[in-house]
Amino acid sequence: MKLRTYRKNEDFPLVSSWLGEERTHALWCAGLFPYPLAKADFERYFEEREGDARYVLTEEDGRPVGFCAYSVNEKDNSGFVKLIVVDTAARGRGYGVTMLELLLKHAFEISRVDSVSLNVFAGNTAARNCYHKAGFTETRSIPGALEFHGEIWDKFTMTAERKQA
Repeated sequence: MKLRTYRKNEDFPLVSSWLGEERTHALWCAGLFPYPLAKADFERYFEEREGDARYVLTEEDGRPVGFCAYSVNEKDNSGFVKLIVVDTAARGRGYGVTMLELLLKHAFEISRVDSVSLNVFAGNTAARNCYHKAGFTETRSIPGALEFHGEIWDKFTMTAERKQA
């Protein structure tokens, strides 16, 4: 498995199809994008955020099975993972953990950041378990971070630290 750079014309249809219904979409983007996800909104978001890198996790045969975006904050030498999703048909098989492990390797060895964080909603148990398996721990809780159709969702920030040699 490997991470490769996102190719908007080729990859967007796949990534958007992995989001499924509105609740999954909301868990994924925390209200950043209207539902359903439109390519113009998605591309505009990244055009406005210089420095965000998008990656696709592929099988050995090149078939995409996951997507994530990553950015570096040079002021505090940290990385941030956002908008991570795995192909619906491939969930539960360790692809998310593999994608995050590869991204952390890149972050710590290439970007040379000290830590990498991400956010996840408390009710997204599968994602939280995946992030724990990849080496992230909960470092902050944000009660009432998002309202979705009358539900109030708490959010956690999870962080992985570079291991000191």
